[in-house]
Amino acid sequence: MLQQPRRWRLLIPLATLLGGLTASVLVAASLWTIVDARDRLSFERRVDQAQDAIRDRLDTYITLLRAGAGLFNATYLNVDRGVFQAFAAGLRLNKDYPGIQGLGYTARVRPEEREAFVMAQREQGMPAFRIWPEHPRPEFHSIIYLEPLDRRNGAAIGYDMFSEPIRRAAMEQARDTGQPTVSGRVELVQEIDQARQAGFLIYVPVYRGGATPKTTQERQDALAGFVYSPFRADDLFTAIFQGGRNPGLELRVYDGPPTPSNLLHRSGPQQPDGGSERAARYTDTRTLDIAGRRWTVVYLSSPQLEQNSTRSLIPLFFAGGLIATLLVSGVLWAQIKARLAADQKSQEAQRDLEERRRAEEELRESEERLLLALEAGRLGTWELDIGSNHRLLSPRSAEIFGVPADELLDRETWQAVIHPDDRARVTSAFQEALEGRALYRAEFRVLASDGRERWVSSQAVVHRDKTGTPQWVVGIHQDITDRKRWEEHQVLLINELNHRVKNTLATVQSIAGQTLRNASSVEHVREDLEGRLFALSRVHDVLTRESWEGANLREVIEQAIEPYRRHENDRFHIAGQDTRLSPRLALAVALALQELATNAIKYGSLSNATGVVRITWEVAGAAASRRLLLLWEETGGPAVHPPVRRGFGSRLIERSFAMELGGRATLEFRPEGIRCTVDAPIG
Repeated sequence: MLQQPRRWRLLIPLATLLGGLTASVLVAASLWTIVDARDRLSFERRVDQAQDAIRDRLDTYITLLRAGAGLFNATYLNVDRGVFQAFAAGLRLNKDYPGIQGLGYTARVRPEEREAFVMAQREQGMPAFRIWPEHPRPEFHSIIYLEPLDRRNGAAIGYDMFSEPIRRAAMEQARDTGQPTVSGRVELVQEIDQARQAGFLIYVPVYRGGATPKTTQERQDALAGFVYSPFRADDLFTAIFQGGRNPGLELRVYDGPPTPSNLLHRSGPQQPDGGSERAARYTDTRTLDIAGRRWTVVYLSSPQLEQNSTRSLIPLFFAGGLIATLLVSGVLWAQIKARLAADQKSQEAQRDLEERRRAEEELRESEERLLLALEAGRLGTWELDIGSNHRLLSPRSAEIFGVPADELLDRETWQAVIHPDDRARVTSAFQEALEGRALYRAEFRVLASDGRERWVSSQAVVHRDKTGTPQWVVGIHQDITDRKRWEEHQVLLINELNHRVKNTLATVQSIAGQTLRNASSVEHVREDLEGRLFALSRVHDVLTRESWEGANLREVIEQAIEPYRRHENDRFHIAGQDTRLSPRLALAVALALQELATNAIKYGSLSNATGVVRITWEVAGAAASRRLLLLWEETGGPAVHPPVRRGFGSRLIERSFAMELGGRATLEFRPEGIRCTVDAPIG
């Protein structure tokens, strides 16, 4: 009786296709997360280096100004133009202090001293000297020295900086505090060309008598002048980051809050026609406190940094996996279809002679199993005649080596195909097999005629005569190039996984350490540590279900408060739109809610029978700069008193949003209940 063809085998290519697609998607998603985390870490390290470079350079300039003030103090203000020029020349400002516009001195002049002061300056080699602007005022602060005295700095001689409000505010602060002071954003009088830049100045006060007076009034009375330096902001920051010290970053430096009117310096390509800022992949906003002035520095990842990311290779990896899956599935489909057709023909042939059919069937099936095994393993065969030393390759072997099929290869031709670095090793392994000391197994590289390099695995059996003399060798070849590449890639993936596990363990270690330092008893340690770790575990469950691509905010909140709510009397009121959070923001929100809920149970609105907690949120801002605005508000509980000391829970909430995410968390201890406001970027 003829058997029906096994149609179920057609499901094998489909299962192979689905399995390959699933594996490619999962590996590509995992690689995407790992590469993004590594690129973020590289960006933040570059930002730290840039912050240090700016701070160190400005500290150097302030030290230089203090040295200038020391010159006037040491000579009891007896510094003429020649002495000041020699002092400035010895400093080699243009060479050793790039980015500085000059080093100068402005003298305090009272109205009754003005005429004599002008005459004295003219006699010292400045015949056209004048104090400007000309309008009357209680006192003058005229620039008398400014080195190097080039065309730009020459335009500032005689200028009374005290006549301009921004400069005067910085000079008054330096005078009253006795400390170096940075001015606000100004346009220098040295800007005499069309290519103008924003600028600022640093002042160091000089007092009569040398020492700094103790009181503010005494400092105001004893002020003699200021040693100062003007800076063109673009020139300064170009000098700080010259020579490629700031690769991969673009800067926006603001005097105070980051508004267009406060912009000191902007690096990177300008947007045409004043267009909006480029949407950088990574951004970070830092502040710098420089001599009584706070700057805001916005860092953006440059297109160069983003293009150098290995993220672009992930689609290629996915495409390669997809192509390989389709090829394997297609081959399997063709083989199974051919097998089904062969089975059908074989069954029809049984009608003639059953005995002959059985013999032929056994032989055919045996040959087909061998061919199928060779095809499934993508294996090629080869034979070597020991006497003639000629080698014959099957079509698959010829394809692997890039030589014509069914062509006899002599020793020299065969050796030329093998990579030069591998020839000695392959020859040695083959010789050991001929001598009977080992089986012939070797992995080596071959150089195909098309210029490509492949890895090949070769195995063989030596046939001998009755005396043990080798007669011929039969073996197989397999192209293992993909396996070799995958082994190298697997090492990379293991290293990335190890890095991710270390980061998670570091987070747990930090939570445990802070809990132990702030706990008052062993029981408190256990409760606080278990609560925080459970909160971290719950949000990890949510992120794992989402393949670490993000999490739904409502689900994060529901998981965080689940241990504290009673469904028969639910005192949590939750309202807000569906919002997706990044993994880092989801972890921060979960830990913050854990701390707030624990506090509410112990001391807040959940510690009695009537209090309630309202959790609401909304999303503000455009798509490129969306921010999460989340509110925790307690009412109906015991009266709240501001704590005497800030606990670890409060610091954990505030720092996790400020330091890790560039956001802000604010805790208000109002009498009617605690109120916590979170403002953090969603991207």
